[in-house]
Amino acid sequence: TVTINVGAAPDEASVAGLVFDDRNGNGQPDDEEGGVAGLLVTLTPVNGRAANAFSTTTEAGGGWRSDNVPFGQYCVQVVGGNGVQIEKPVVANLTIGQRGLQQVQPAAVNVTGRAVFLPMVLR
Repeated sequence: TVTINVGAAPDEASVAGLVFDDRNGNGQPDDEEGGVAGLLVTLTPVNGRAANAFSTTTEAGGGWRSDNVPFGQYCVQVVGGNGVQIEKPVVANLTIGQRGLQQVQPAAVNVTGRAVFLPMVLR
């Protein structure tokens, strides 16, 4: 006799989204509006501790993803980072209640400045 113990799947999901430079202010990503890389995206549990937050950085096309996020309610915040300044942070609430990939609405930001960091060589 062979016994196989199968545990319940964890109550967690993957969360993904897109941050784009909304140049025309319509709140939707248009063909001429590219994603914004280098922004900090944080998911903080609404009824939990900030120590349980999930953080990631947007990729070259403005996409981001956070895996193994437990079910619950979260505050999603997008702020400037890595030399990119945005007009104001994006803050939204998100409820995760099913397994799989949870797609978040695109986040529109207005990029107000970019800093270029060059390496310094001393001789």
